[in-house]
Amino acid sequence: MNLPVTNPVVKNVPLEKIDVPKLFTELCEKNFEGYSYLTILGKYGFEESILILSKGKVIGSMFLIAGHDIELYGKDAMALCLNCYGSNNGILNLFGLSEDQTKLISLFNDKINHTINIVDKKKNFLFKDLKYKESELDDLLKDKIKEEKTKKQILNELNLNDLLREWIKMTILSRFFTKLSTKILNVEDRRQDNAISSLLDYKPIFIHSSDLTDFLQKLRLKHLINDVIVTDLDGIVIGSTNRDIKEGFKSAAMYNYINSEIRELSIILIEANGWQIIFKNDEKVYFIKANDGLSRLEVITIVKEIENFINCIV
Repeated sequence: MNLPVTNPVVKNVPLEKIDVPKLFTELCEKNFEGYSYLTILGKYGFEESILILSKGKVIGSMFLIAGHDIELYGKDAMALCLNCYGSNNGILNLFGLSEDQTKLISLFNDKINHTINIVDKKKNFLFKDLKYKESELDDLLKDKIKEEKTKKQILNELNLNDLLREWIKMTILSRFFTKLSTKILNVEDRRQDNAISSLLDYKPIFIHSSDLTDFLQKLRLKHLINDVIVTDLDGIVIGSTNRDIKEGFKSAAMYNYINSEIRELSIILIEANGWQIIFKNDEKVYFIKANDGLSRLEVITIVKEIENFINCIV
């Protein structure tokens, strides 16, 4: 589901700095048209809550959990979306829409539709006294989450004495073969080195492309990664191999949230269905998905290639 991002009202604001009841009361009184996008760090990872707002009502909802393939819509998502607003460690974005845009979103995404008043006839307020409840997700994820082992349990399952003996054997053998190979290499005729030297030269692979999207697709194949998304700090997608716009929001929101908790980050690595790597450079956020973890040098190499290409086409 693609949502317009051209009219931001609230951008990447920590949830703890917002008076949620007051904000939604004002939106209700102004018959606000638009949607809220909230990302929090919950019990099972990052949770995403999207609420479609129209004339004092929530008319649609969508709830996702990154890394667990959880996507709920409409009535099934509403309670979990509201549960996110009881947290104190999220990032909120709010975007304004026209009335026609709201209607089109509802029309073409009927699975998200579920209407509930922000303030009902008895003056009960939907966002009043919300508290985040971890138990709301336990039943939903009980079959997906494997019991995590503690470090002590893992160590107890390993026979450390056997591992230590094997390590000592390998160390002794390694030293022996190192000395042996050194003696052999010292007496060996090495006059033929030049014959293979040309094969050892580094030959960079240059990617030729006419637009950023095509370039990123080729870069993805070159470095054997799954996806590359480039956004600005507000989550606006600059270039992507993934057409789902919410991935751009998520990458920027995840970076801004984690960076607000841990200052001066270099690279963020998240292990969830492979590796998700987040890296900030030159006021851009790079979100890379890969089956295997990448070193800092590999990430910087990818980022520099993208930066060079962007500088060439601008």
